[in-house]
Amino acid sequence: VVVFNTFSRLEKLDPAPIVLAIILAALAAERFLSYLRLEKPGLWEQVEFGLFLVLAAEIPLQATGGITSPLYPVKYFILTILALYFPVVPIVVLAVAALGLEAAGLFSRQEFWNQLEVWILHSVFAAVFILIFGGAFKSERKWRKKAETRLAEINREARSLGEAGAGLPRNPAEPGSFQLERISREHREKREIAQAFDLDERIFRILEILKRTIRPFTCCLYFTGPEENRLRLREGISDSDYLNYDRTFNPGEGVIGWVFQNRSPIQLSELDHPLKGINYYSRDEGIHSFLAVPVVRGALVPGSPSDGERRGPARKPGGEGEVIGVLAIDSREVSVFTDELRKLMEVVAHQIVDTIENAEIRHQMSVESIEFAAFYELSKRLSAALRLEEVLDLTLESIKEIVPYDFAAIATFAESTGESIIQAARGEGAEAATGGSFEIHEGLVGWVLDSYRKVFTVGNLSERDQERPVFSSRIKVRGAKSLLAIPLLVEGKVIGSFTLLCREPNIFSEHEIQIFDVLGNQIAISLEKARIYQQVEELAVTDGLTSLANHRRFQEKLREEFARAVRHPEPVSLIFLDLDHFKKINDRYGHPAGDAVLRGLARILKSAAREIDLAARYGGEEFALLLPNTDSGGAVKLAERIRKLTEQGTFQIEGGGKIGVTVSAGVASFPEDASTPQEILERADYALYVAKEKGRNRTVPYRRAAKERETLSTLPKKGKEDEGSEWNF
Repeated sequence: VVVFNTFSRLEKLDPAPIVLAIILAALAAERFLSYLRLEKPGLWEQVEFGLFLVLAAEIPLQATGGITSPLYPVKYFILTILALYFPVVPIVVLAVAALGLEAAGLFSRQEFWNQLEVWILHSVFAAVFILIFGGAFKSERKWRKKAETRLAEINREARSLGEAGAGLPRNPAEPGSFQLERISREHREKREIAQAFDLDERIFRILEILKRTIRPFTCCLYFTGPEENRLRLREGISDSDYLNYDRTFNPGEGVIGWVFQNRSPIQLSELDHPLKGINYYSRDEGIHSFLAVPVVRGALVPGSPSDGERRGPARKPGGEGEVIGVLAIDSREVSVFTDELRKLMEVVAHQIVDTIENAEIRHQMSVESIEFAAFYELSKRLSAALRLEEVLDLTLESIKEIVPYDFAAIATFAESTGESIIQAARGEGAEAATGGSFEIHEGLVGWVLDSYRKVFTVGNLSERDQERPVFSSRIKVRGAKSLLAIPLLVEGKVIGSFTLLCREPNIFSEHEIQIFDVLGNQIAISLEKARIYQQVEELAVTDGLTSLANHRRFQEKLREEFARAVRHPEPVSLIFLDLDHFKKINDRYGHPAGDAVLRGLARILKSAAREIDLAARYGGEEFALLLPNTDSGGAVKLAERIRKLTEQGTFQIEGGGKIGVTVSAGVASFPEDASTPQEILERADYALYVAKEKGRNRTVPYRRAAKERETLSTLPKKGKEDEGSEWNF
């Protein structure tokens, strides 16, 4: 049909070629589907399938001009595609058939000699497309497939190495240059992949030496993967183009699976016909000799004294070792593998085991060294942080370098109340969560503090019972899937909690849980140290009797507020208060009664002051109240309120008695009355002096006191001793 140019009459709508074209197209489609169903197509199936495609391509070519058709490059394309998937022999047959059919058609129409140059040009183009494009694409496809298989195997091996180094004790090591992110998941995976590449290269070198020494047709190594009990090609060197890198075997499947399952070598070297059980090729390669040995961890080393020492930590019960893979070689020649060669293969298998174990040890040592350096540096950072805010900020920022989170919170726990308060948070909703409180019976974190008392993780919060929130029903954290909650313990006592949340489910690995278990101890110690430091710092600036600020803290605050008031500018006022006839109270009722009165007045000052105000015990029975952003009028009103509360109240003293007292107050303000800290101190003190001289139990602002100056015979001396030294601003 093709030789006699039947399909050239299609343009005339001749029914015969139309019917033939439909039949040929249907046959080509049927052959295509049949070919796809074949697991291992042979030479004849490949040639038959290719011929039908070549013949089907003649339909549009003959219908559009034959050898001069503008669609002729379609034939090159078909031959190139076939060359990409077929071996050499079928391609040569198909190329000769395609060009032969074309030549036969030209002879049938007596056009061959006229179109000889065109036919030769087509032949050259066909050869170029097949050899260059088809060959290049085929080679690239082969190596890409091998590379993808190798990369997948390397990733599996990297995970295996990572698991091997994850559960080790942390031994001291010399700390090197530190970046906290080096223990992050991203950097850990990079190291594991690099280690796997290094192991892959070492195994390849062993097989390469074996290939050069024995000269088999193929040398390959199969391992079971860390996540599946199937044999997978770990590395292979072959003279064949049909080594199947994707094929995996169950134990017991084929000769490779048999060696793995039976833990015994197999040697086949006197076969008169090709061995059919070799299942790592994608086609029959005519193998006549085959030798395979199991790769065993913990097995005896052949030839060592007293059967040698056992290798590797992983052993089966009874000391037989653990089979982890199969090392195999084959040949197209007959009777080439001997017993001596089998013993050599067993030694090579042990060398591979040693290589793997050495790689694991190096990886473990690297993990230990890096993690120790990271923990050491973080410990130094936290040790240098003395204040609670510094510890909180440093912790939350440092953890971000280890694992990316969507929400993080650190809470302190008060055992007396059973309540936790979130001191700092990062991420979405952090501002609303900061300062929020939750009790131990309300949420998952509270349960961890109360009952679990160790690192707790949830892979997918959306799959859990939603009746128990993360913190409490008042603290909303939306969209979180993964939870990691760490109780912060010091000497077995809960002092707080550290919580991480991520939107991605199952984000926290076992290795990261171990890291946070260690970090939790360091964070807890740092928080406790910051709490103690804060207490000591408060004691240094707090009056022990009244719990108000002491004289030193008052001086510091006065300087700070004056500097701020000058910069903005804003008013600032000072109230001096003095208990009237306090000496008589001590003389009549005793000093304990006087202390009770001082504590009572301190409570009144605390209740009357705002958060931004500072109430201080200035000395003896004298108190000071520093009022930022308050003018003279506001200060006088507050002083009067305090005076009236004191006058109207009574103070409980020892023995059950109650006494009443009064106070006098003097008020001065910036910038109305003074321009420096020293001036406002002196003028408030002068106003207090005037209040005392005018009869006590009254409030006197400095401006009114200044008008009374001429009627008073003496001036107060208080504050003079500070002039030129402590109160210089």
